[in-house]
Amino acid sequence: MRSSEGALAWITRDGAMGQEWLTRWNRKWNNRSLIGGHREDGESFRDCLVREILEETGIREGEDYVMSSEP
Repeated sequence: MRSSEGALAWITRDGAMGQEWLTRWNRKWNNRSLIGGHREDGESFRDCLVREILEETGIREGEDYVMSSEP
C-alpha cells in the first residue's frame, strides 16, 4: 500500500454574512474540499501549504494572506 503525507489549509475571512471559508471544487469527489496536497520529499508542512495554496488558487503568502498555526 502506498502512503504519503499531506497538508490542508483552513483559509477563512470575515465576510458580510459572517465567516467565509476558501474551498475548491473537487471533480473527482463531486464536492468541495480544502486547499492542500501531498508533501514532497524534504519539504516542510508549511512549505507544502504555501506551494499548494499558490498552485491551486494563485494567491501568494505575504501579498494575499498571512500564514499562522494559530486560529
